[in-house]
Amino acid sequence: MKKLKTLLLILFSLLLLMMSCPLTAFSATAFDIEDGVLISYSGSERSVTIPSEVYYIADSAFEGNSSITSVNLNNTSVIGNKAFANCTSLSVVTSTDKVSSCGAYAFYNTPFQDSYSTKSLVLGSVLVSSSESGGVVIDSSVASIAPYAFVSNEKLTSVFIGDSVFSIGEGAFYGCSALKSVTVSKYVSYIGAFAFEDTPYLSSVEDEFLVLGNGILVDASTSESEVVIPENVRQIASGAFYKNKNIESIVVTEGVTSIGMRAFSECTALKNIDLASSLVSIDNEAFSGCAALQNVVIPKGVKLIGDSAFLGCTSLQTAVLRGSADVPAGLFAGCSSLESVMLSNGITSIGEYAFYNCSSLFEISVPATVESITTSAFSNAGEASVWCKLNSYANSFCEDKDIPSYSIGDANLDGVVNVRDATEVQKATASLVSMSFSANLRGDADFNGEINVRDATTIQKIVAGIE
Repeated sequence: MKKLKTLLLILFSLLLLMMSCPLTAFSATAFDIEDGVLISYSGSERSVTIPSEVYYIADSAFEGNSSITSVNLNNTSVIGNKAFANCTSLSVVTSTDKVSSCGAYAFYNTPFQDSYSTKSLVLGSVLVSSSESGGVVIDSSVASIAPYAFVSNEKLTSVFIGDSVFSIGEGAFYGCSALKSVTVSKYVSYIGAFAFEDTPYLSSVEDEFLVLGNGILVDASTSESEVVIPENVRQIASGAFYKNKNIESIVVTEGVTSIGMRAFSECTALKNIDLASSLVSIDNEAFSGCAALQNVVIPKGVKLIGDSAFLGCTSLQTAVLRGSADVPAGLFAGCSSLESVMLSNGITSIGEYAFYNCSSLFEISVPATVESITTSAFSNAGEASVWCKLNSYANSFCEDKDIPSYSIGDANLDGVVNVRDATEVQKATASLVSMSFSANLRGDADFNGEINVRDATTIQKIVAGIE
């Protein structure tokens, strides 16, 4: 009898254990998680609790899941684009207080979002969507407005965005056909592309440059061929000059720190750009499709360049990257006239298809700081030769890929590096001789993007075998 009671007690304890953790014990494999990011969910449970280690739910992780009716976000702080879109049974979302960022259409076509048919849906500090009518004052608890939060709201007439808000997402008020008045706090530090596109408000702006928030150039309607960015601008927002066919030259004034995604994309008449030394970042495709652009110099202060920033600039001939920003994927892809490129110290990698279809490329300098070059970086890149330090990673890469490489320092272009090259640099520094772009590229022995006395010293060290 005692044995039977003991056995029953053990079985009962096991049953309680199984009932207490059905999700964590038996459905954990439904979550595809990498370093705190929930990539996807393949389960069919009706109620789901996001594992505690997840802080980021990736784009489309639950999209189209028709089984889920409720979700506990647990410790989630970032929700990606369309993360729960078209979850047609999802009606309850809990533990939302930690949410600080939410992507576009995260809860699109769900009973949960649809239940906010006449008001704003706020998760944590993010205004996710809004169907409010008339004049709207953004609640003081809101720190950011999600992309497309008010999209196509036909009843919104005015909006007051107060001091608590620092970010307005891409297309936040796109297509709000009755929106005539907008007030934006000076503390707003980010405004996404086309945030006020296709609204009466934007159409009524008479100024050449619409500057909102903390010096953000949101839209430029200028018809001038030569443009100087106003001095009160700190950021050029995504799409600000998109497809402007009039601009031939642009001066980005001191004080501007960033150029947004596609800010000058498809400005097909743009021939010359003068970038400020204050510039820190250039976003994806910022100058893509600028078919008339001929030369570009990236300032030293630039720490980040986005993918395909100069994609398809078919007239571009020379490029100098003086900053330490790595060369991203597709940076100069399709620049069929590009001949010469100077890279500077601090750059550590050259990304995929960076020079893809640069059919005229014949010379590029690569510093010893580069430790990674993708195999596709120079695909269809003509007969390019690489100028680098011997025994550097770039030198080894070229030998492995049968790409011609030569020692940096040949300032007089005679095919060898010797003291005459150092003398040539010294003369150029003293303005006694002028050097061609090729001579500057090959003579820039310290890889800082310009010729000076340090290059002469470095060349002398190379000749002496100590550099």
